[in-house]
Amino acid sequence: NTIKLKIIFQMSRLTENFKSDYIRESIGRTILQATVFRDKYYDDLDDHSKKSLDVLCSLMDYGFLARRYYVIKYQFFKSGFIRNVGLLLFL
Repeated sequence: NTIKLKIIFQMSRLTENFKSDYIRESIGRTILQATVFRDKYYDDLDDHSKKSLDVLCSLMDYGFLARRYYVIKYQFFKSGFIRNVGLLLFL
């Protein structure tokens, strides 16, 4: 019984963290951080880094499929499989 309760508790925590608002806020914070970084260090970066940073900062300006394409192309992944599934679903 304690094992079942433990599993149920862990599943409820997982679904609580898997809410779209939470994930979208996290993506927004990441883009905001990238924008601040770009504003400060843009002149010191190589061309590839500038391009990938520009894409990340304007990611939400692209369409549904283009956002996912750029996340995969420039490997804007987070750590952990579940987090990346959430990123691709709610981006």
